[in-house]
Amino acid sequence: WLRDHLEGEIQSFLGETEVDPMTVLERIREAAQSLAGGRPEGEEEDDGGRSLVEIVQTPAQREILGRLTAVMSLLEGHADFVMDGVGPAVVPSVAEIREKFQQRRAKGASRLDMALRKLLGLDAKLRQYRDGERFVRAVVDQVGMDGFNRVWTSPNTLPTKTEIAKPADWVARVHRKAES
Repeated sequence: WLRDHLEGEIQSFLGETEVDPMTVLERIREAAQSLAGGRPEGEEEDDGGRSLVEIVQTPAQREILGRLTAVMSLLEGHADFVMDGVGPAVVPSVAEIREKFQQRRAKGASRLDMALRKLLGLDAKLRQYRDGERFVRAVVDQVGMDGFNRVWTSPNTLPTKTEIAKPADWVARVHRKAES
């Protein structure tokens, strides 16, 4: 079900792609204005640090991307959690593998690289690893591995982007439903 779910989300995202050149140009103008420190007319707040990619997306695409980001954070965090749990008795080089992953994620941390990552939204990708692992650890600490594994039962039990940041909210939602 997970593969079908992700494919459906990607299709929905692509279906929301804006092809009207004038609308795309207007979003790019607003993005440039935002990056220059200004705000488009009628906009009360700045974009809260959104990337250029996020700024030019439609609201529906941002919503879909939020769901996809949550799933990717979950998958990447779970992979890190499992890799750490394997330990050197099973995989003698697990510490070395982990270190290489962390080095690769942190590579190119110059100011220019960090600015480009921010502009293109790639810094969010790096946060996915950290946030996803933090989510998995917090949930496992709170409800154990069996409780965490409820995440894999359906799209309705996947965490939201907000729940990735607040694992207790996911536990309350999913475990409350299961007990009802």
